[in-house]
Amino acid sequence: MSYVLKWGNGTWIKGALLGLGIGMAVLLIFWRMLGEGAFLNYYSPMLGYYVLLSICQSHYFKRQPIPDMGGLFRQFVSIFGAVVIFFVNQAIMINVFGVPEIAHPVLDHGGIIMTGHFSFIVFGFFIYGFDDFMFKGKLVGWMKNDVAKAFFWYVIIWVLWAFLFYGYVGNGYSAEKFQGGDMDQLLAISQWVIIMSLLYALVFKDWLPVLQKKLRMGNDYLYGAFLFAAAIVIGAAIAYLCYAVLPHIAPWEEPLTTGERWHRVLYMGTYPLTPAVLLGLYSSNFSSTNSAGWRVVKRLLVLVPAIILSYFFFHLVIAQPELLPNWISPGLLDEGMGIFHQEGGWYHQLDLYFNFTVSIIPLTHHWFCGRWGFMKKVEEGTSP
Repeated sequence: MSYVLKWGNGTWIKGALLGLGIGMAVLLIFWRMLGEGAFLNYYSPMLGYYVLLSICQSHYFKRQPIPDMGGLFRQFVSIFGAVVIFFVNQAIMINVFGVPEIAHPVLDHGGIIMTGHFSFIVFGFFIYGFDDFMFKGKLVGWMKNDVAKAFFWYVIIWVLWAFLFYGYVGNGYSAEKFQGGDMDQLLAISQWVIIMSLLYALVFKDWLPVLQKKLRMGNDYLYGAFLFAAAIVIGAAIAYLCYAVLPHIAPWEEPLTTGERWHRVLYMGTYPLTPAVLLGLYSSNFSSTNSAGWRVVKRLLVLVPAIILSYFFFHLVIAQPELLPNWISPGLLDEGMGIFHQEGGWYHQLDLYFNFTVSIIPLTHHWFCGRWGFMKKVEEGTSP
């Protein structure tokens, strides 16, 4: 007995509706009912920690990928765990490391503390997945306890955080020396490196063994190092490309500082999430194509346009639906018609939170519940 997608290649539409339906409801509850302050102080970092813990569970507390709702409790583990780790990490940053708290119009503990949270979250996204994606799980394969593995990487994230945010790049120990622009650049590049790691798992997964043979890298550690370096190089190249293109996407915006541009590149790095998840998990992902190389080519030919379309879909449909009609006929629609009613123009939108929230719903449904409701049983040897 095996399982196939219930609606074939059309399953991605149902997956998109799942993410949009639940994701938008959650976003609107926090944004509209609790207000901007609560959203940015609590929902913003806790969403990141929720994703972090979900990634951790998917790699180090795996369950059988059988479609059932038995893994639903893992959602609550991630949700309540996100609340706990937020306050624990914040206490460590303030009371152990002495990260300065500075006055801020919205953030209770200031922008440096929040950058500290996001730095930990972004580094954690990559750390909890890169061993499986690149080294076939062999870096901590000698550990036989899942809790020990998860805690080991948690400590490694703190080490990386202390080196990059607190010390070498960000100077997070001092309000006067803090390098916010440099951290924006580092996090933007890191986000695109994370996307490369995700694409290893969803787009390139069945081509990578072929590549390993062609490169004659029989040593998995050496090949993992090669994939690690490739993710950094390609991710950084894409980040710099976005940095160069960004002023031309919305030239009517006020000129942005270097740090602001990198901050926007970070946000742009969240747009591949939903298309990659829907293509990789809620479609056949071109599995009927015999050549692994051609499968990758076809996936990219779908994925890249989908990423671009999702970028403009958010901005022109969700965030500022009045923009295009008013460009065609000035004054046709009122300003501020977007769902979130957020001021600040094209770049000052909730796209990072939108993309993470909408994409993580179908992704965790795959991790925790085996895409229950989206799969059907078929007898072995029969076509779906």
